[in-house]
Amino acid sequence: MFVVDDAIAAAIRTAYTESGVTAAVLILRRHIPGLDNDDEAGRWARTIAGWRPLPADLTPPVKKRRAPRK
Repeated sequence: MFVVDDAIAAAIRTAYTESGVTAAVLILRRHIPGLDNDDEAGRWARTIAGWRPLPADLTPPVKKRRAPRK
């Protein structure tokens, strides 16, 4: 399991659209070095490249944390 933040996802998406799967795999493997299998890394890169941000009305609101009770 791994986590990809918005900046990495945007870089993978840009590399995928401009240069193809191989460039997207290189960026993904740079940030997640544990991906050794090229086929699996390519599948993840294509999946991440297909992500689109949620519309603002579907984005869940951020809950504010309450101060602990005394």
